[in-house]
Amino acid sequence: MPFFLLPQSSSQLKHMLESNKVEFLVLSDRIPIDESRFEYKTFYQDELVLIVNNQHPLARNEECTLEDLANETFILKPNKSGTRSFLHMDSVLQIIWKLAA
Repeated sequence: MPFFLLPQSSSQLKHMLESNKVEFLVLSDRIPIDESRFEYKTFYQDELVLIVNNQHPLARNEECTLEDLANETFILKPNKSGTRSFLHMDSVLQIIWKLAA
């Protein structure tokens, strides 16, 4: 069976599934689906990680906290991004901004 990676948003991919243009999707479990129409199965679990240049001060840390990120510059995913909604990024950013103040 051919397997294609489509550079589409989660909502676009869901629409393709709903309109029978694709047979299955691989999405985050944080993306809501219509459970009355579709089954979903977990086949892989992942974690989000912080990636920094090896010269960055956080590179020396085994772990980091929100407080560690308080004065860092963030490059954010779009508002409708599954990753951003997973992180509840707006809430996380409000906490970080308060810590930096």
